[in-house]
Amino acid sequence: MASNQASTARAKLADAAALETTSRLLAALINESLALVTIESPNDVSSLALWSRNELNAKSTHILVSLRQDSKYELVLPPTQIAGKTIMPTISPELDPADIVGPVTVKHSDGREQASYRPEEVFDVVGAWICGKQPALLARLRGELQNSADNQEEWLQFSLSHPAPVLGAPLIEWEQRCFRGHPTHPMHRSFFATPPMKPIQIDDIEEFLNAEITIIAVPRARIHLDGPFETSLEPLLTKLNLAAVPADHVLLPCFVEQVPVIHEHFGTDAKVVPSKKKLYGQRQAAMRTVSISGFPFHVKMALSCTITSATRTMTPWTARMCIEVSQLLQGIAADPDIMPDPDLLWIFRKVATACSADADFEEAKHLSVMLREDLEPRARELGQCFVLPATLFEVGGKDRIAHVVRLFSLKTLEACKAWFREYVTPPHSPFTCHVT
Repeated sequence: MASNQASTARAKLADAAALETTSRLLAALINESLALVTIESPNDVSSLALWSRNELNAKSTHILVSLRQDSKYELVLPPTQIAGKTIMPTISPELDPADIVGPVTVKHSDGREQASYRPEEVFDVVGAWICGKQPALLARLRGELQNSADNQEEWLQFSLSHPAPVLGAPLIEWEQRCFRGHPTHPMHRSFFATPPMKPIQIDDIEEFLNAEITIIAVPRARIHLDGPFETSLEPLLTKLNLAAVPADHVLLPCFVEQVPVIHEHFGTDAKVVPSKKKLYGQRQAAMRTVSISGFPFHVKMALSCTITSATRTMTPWTARMCIEVSQLLQGIAADPDIMPDPDLLWIFRKVATACSADADFEEAKHLSVMLREDLEPRARELGQCFVLPATLFEVGGKDRIAHVVRLFSLKTLEACKAWFREYVTPPHSPFTCHVT
């Protein structure tokens, strides 16, 4: 009996995870006008039908999508219509993926009906609508969607034993409890390794978030250093009891998974330095930035993985400009004509970087490190705390209520408005006060 209950619970979790990805895919198709949308009646937007823009007839394969009962949308025709062009009505306001109820139904042209939660099954229908006949692209996107849903299942399993953070919790807790990832991107939880990196199977989120870091030695002639990189890193390296390296080499941290990629692009010039202690960092929401206990900087490192549909490497110009951009932002924050109250804008300064000096940025982008100031101690001294907005506004649970509503007991519309006035208006004002 217990085994059956556990199996049923896991199946429901898998469906919920798949719907997180499928709903984002469908909402993107609708909001970006990549599919034609129809409704059964002009006054009823409780369900939608999605069709190919290029093949519309009553027998065409299409997808039926149900919406939450209390959602409020309307179908709007474009203000201007071009002769000979298909009229593309839109949903107003933009469709929130959280308002989609599963499963969705695929009505095939041969009369078959298929109920599904899985994004790859939905993509088997809509892929041709948006990509045409491009097998490689279709296969890649399908794989990313499937990977996103599979990873989301592990994140939801993780959420069962890790409740949403409370005010005063460390920032890393907020970073790691954004259970559902990007709120609208279909690849919100994708994590694809790029060869020669070994495939990454996420079976244990807690273990995955505790990223192992290794230290490599690279000839100085092959590295650009900006800012006090080595002196800033020295206290961390000293604790590791590293083997000695030649003076003409520089020590760089990198993800353990990244080593095969670095070796492919830098050959034997990049050597892993033996260490008597292992080094771990807690992954932040961006996954390639980690917090290391006792170290006053966040460490951002190139990671040759596709995360939310982009490969998270770092080009040399991105790395080398970050210090100047930080200085520019500090100047803006200190300008009373732009920022009347400088305490409203804190700059997480990038203080030092290291990146490949290879002229070919396609090679160089696989080896970059940034050190970013950690401002959490400053907040604690002031009796304040940081929160991650993505986690604060994440919608979850059977009632589909955002975490911020529970955390601040925002039970009425007036309470929500008052909260926005208190927490959103003050920091927003400095960004608009200089606009005439």
